[in-house]
Amino acid sequence: MSSDLAPILHTCPNCSALLDVSEQEPFSEVHCPSCDVLTRVRTRFDHFEIQEAIASGGMGTVYRARDVNLNRIVALKLLRKEFSADQEYIEKLETEAKITASVRHPYVVEVFSFGCDHGIYYIAMELVDKGSLDDLMGLQGRIAEVQVLEIGMQVALGLRAAFMAGLIHRDVKPGNILFADAHTAKIVDFGLAMPLEQAKESGEQEIWGTPYYVAPEKLNHEPEDFRSDIYSLGGTLFHALAGRPPFEAENASLVALKHLKSQAVSLQAFAPDISSPTAYVINRTLAKDPEDRYQSYDELVEHLEYARTQLLENSSKPRQPKARVVLEGEQQQNFLGYILIGVIAFVLLLGIVMFIFRDNIMSRNESVDDLQRQQIEKRVNAAERKCADARKKVLAGNAREASAVFSEISQQQNLPVSVKNWAVVQKAISLYVGGQSAEGKLAVNELRDSRVLSIKADETKIINFFFDLGQLGASDGPISPQQFKNCKSDGNESAALLLLALTQWNHHRFSNAAMFFSEYVASEATGQWAWMADFKPITQPYLDDYKLYRQLAAQVSAADTREKKSALLPAINEAKAKLRTGGALPAELSSLYRDLETGKDHPLNQ
Repeated sequence: MSSDLAPILHTCPNCSALLDVSEQEPFSEVHCPSCDVLTRVRTRFDHFEIQEAIASGGMGTVYRARDVNLNRIVALKLLRKEFSADQEYIEKLETEAKITASVRHPYVVEVFSFGCDHGIYYIAMELVDKGSLDDLMGLQGRIAEVQVLEIGMQVALGLRAAFMAGLIHRDVKPGNILFADAHTAKIVDFGLAMPLEQAKESGEQEIWGTPYYVAPEKLNHEPEDFRSDIYSLGGTLFHALAGRPPFEAENASLVALKHLKSQAVSLQAFAPDISSPTAYVINRTLAKDPEDRYQSYDELVEHLEYARTQLLENSSKPRQPKARVVLEGEQQQNFLGYILIGVIAFVLLLGIVMFIFRDNIMSRNESVDDLQRQQIEKRVNAAERKCADARKKVLAGNAREASAVFSEISQQQNLPVSVKNWAVVQKAISLYVGGQSAEGKLAVNELRDSRVLSIKADETKIINFFFDLGQLGASDGPISPQQFKNCKSDGNESAALLLLALTQWNHHRFSNAAMFFSEYVASEATGQWAWMADFKPITQPYLDDYKLYRQLAAQVSAADTREKKSALLPAINEAKAKLRTGGALPAELSSLYRDLETGKDHPLNQ
């Protein structure tokens, strides 16, 4: 970083000490050397306001940010500080921006701008934040065949657009396929992309790409073309359908991968339930010889569309009744009579046996659905008991310990989505109560990102409720009662009121927070939702502190001279000593004290 850059100064919200944070990474947390309070620094980068970290890779970190010039949310990719002084890496990032910006397609993530702030380079691009195919595979294991075919068609069309611009991607994998919503996939990260002519001539010795999905010709240091991307896409779709990559080795050594990829692959060997048309498409994309793969994206998309059409038609066809077999002739009729008598005798005998042993048989003949339902109920009951114990920890002052329990439940497999998301709500509540506001906001974002994680029809309503709640909770602006009324569930919104109260409180919107606290206290939670009332004791300290703050704010508003305002400084210190909550309100009073002391006007956050 050049020495002629102006230092970046940050004011500690607790003690007002000035900190030089020029050497800190953007959006990092540092301890104030004066008061040891942990504070987030460098949240403003160029003309972007960083809101949260989304992902981190080898070259840099991607943040969710707001472009203050255009007032839109973007994904901001920052090059790591140690790389920003390396001209080769800077050129690589700029190349990625130019390459991706040259491809405008609904299934390709759009790049908006490229720039630099205090020696750190960035790319601003379209925010696609509903998770990746890799996330979905981690959650569900195997993905539904029709959904994989739709994803394959969309990504193939995006890669076709890049190919028409003269580019190949070179790193197609589940982590680079993002979801804009439950039905739209986009290809991202052209950081390894290469102009087609350069790829044909390339004989580079370093292997770029993810080993499980990389094409055999790349392992052999042979020239690449768009068919290498088709191979990687095929490997990705294979993994999504089978729940495992097409080739697995105990180590990812070049020798082991070359040996494995010299063999033919069969999707139906690992996923026998997959339809024949789908298996044909995937197996052809994974042919060792590029000449045996699809020779155009149009042909690949056509075959994926055909496989999808066949799958949907077969799933909607009613079963045809079997034709009746007619036996003719006296001998055949006599033979049929003997068979009929034998069948009747066998049925009578079987009935006697079943009557005698009916209790044992009935106990073993529970349907698979009943057994699964019982298992789910058992897991749900165990999760609810853990949640009840964790809520007691929150009330006992062990909110951080409780948040770990809620987090464990929210990540547990084979639980209904609603149970897991209510655990996320309680995790967020406990994190905010425990003073971990940054982690609480991440938990709220989990709710906002939950919509793509389920496509079951019976879960649509509750998933939409959690998504809307996450959207409201993640908002920095004030939340009106009407906005919450539009966030509907089935009469189980009580805990949501508390969560919104805490998010508004931490955004220094104390009046809004008090309104939601009061509505939560007045709400009635009965039956299976009775647990939502367990948190009511934690609201009183917030309401008491708000009452104290309103009294002080009224005095400040009434003070019309600097002398009168200065006379209120002892009252501010006295009020600060009486506060029962930490975090937002003590910081607000500290800021009010500094402004009154220096004669500045202070906007009261009522």
